[in-house]
Amino acid sequence: MFFVFNTLWKNANMPLIPFIYQYKIIPMGFDIGAVEFVQPCESLQTFDWTKIKSLSPEDKKTLFCSAAGSYVAGWVLGIRDRHQDNMMMRNNCLFFHIDFGKVFNEKPTIDAPRYFSYVKSSHN
Repeated sequence: MFFVFNTLWKNANMPLIPFIYQYKIIPMGFDIGAVEFVQPCESLQTFDWTKIKSLSPEDKKTLFCSAAGSYVAGWVLGIRDRHQDNMMMRNNCLFFHIDFGKVFNEKPTIDAPRYFSYVKSSHN
């Protein structure tokens, strides 16, 4: 699905193109596979947000477009269990999600409210 989103956005006439970083996944059976080890990256839990101030304009564009693409696709696909350990930053400017064990609105036992539900209720 991420490939589909990236293709649609790439062919859209927009000044900034959101995208989803696609790391490699190799299925090797019904319930087993291999996932690319992405380096250098860190979770948002440990990311030093002050680094963003010193990013080049191009790196800031990469950060904002990758975050926008990841969040929109995650919301459309109903990806849940989002917390700072399931969101990663690569090279201080490339945002991406990991751990897609809860999709299509399947909730974990403990979960934060959906983003848009929170936004809507906070503006009432």
